Amino acid sequence: MNKKELGKNQSLAREINNKIVLERLKENPLSGTELSFDLSLSNATISSIFNSFLSINLIKKVSSDSTKGAGRKRVKYTINDDFGLVVIVSITGNSLEVVVSSLKNKTLHKVSKAIDKYDLKTIYETIFVIKDILSMKEFRDIRLANIILSLPGLINKKTGEERINEILKQVGLEPDSKKVYRKFSLGMKQKLAIAQAFMEEPKVLLLDEPMNALDEQSVQNMRIMLRRMVRKFLFKKH
Repeated sequence: MNKKELGKNQSLAREINNKIVLERLKENPLSGTELSFDLSLSNATISSIFNSFLSINLIKKVSSDSTKGAGRKRVKYTINDDFGLVVIVSITGNSLEVVVSSLKNKTLHKVSKAIDKYDLKTIYETIFVIKDILSMKEFRDIRLANIILSLPGLINKKTGEERINEILKQVGLEPDSKKVYRKFSLGMKQKLAIAQAFMEEPKVLLLDEPMNALDEQSVQNMRIMLRRMVRKFLFKKH
């Protein structure tokens, strides 16, 4: 077996081991020693897997104890519930950008491409771009926490500036702010997406986890706004 084939086999073995370790940690908190014994993997292999997971906050420490008569503590880890992927899609009249970030707003991957116009073809392209990104080996085992869609500059002409400013204020955004979209926090991007959904007074509005990434006060304000502006609405949460 040559070095290239050996490298491929080692990479595949590591990928399989990563999946097995993640599945075991989803079931119960476990220490490296316990995983090493149960999976017949070396301590060095488990330690390397743990370090790679910890570097992206995929797992977290939940307890540490020491066996009777031993001074060394045994640390147990589990899946980090606060970790997940956020996909932010931004489409303008001539460009498409898909950004994958962590819940702490750290950019993990970004794809930008030029488009001729915003139409059905662009929607299909966006779906395939997201699918390809989430299929990448570094993301395929991580839960998708939210998708935020932004269509700046595509608001119907019948929606006047006064209406836009009114809705922005209601969701907690400053209409005169000079802050550019790419520097928005996840909460601000979520508020903007909600504002765009309301601007043209839709007859039907389906909301998928609209409160995600919002602080407690923003959640309360949003609930009041929803009750005031919509007679019947349906939103999804987990």
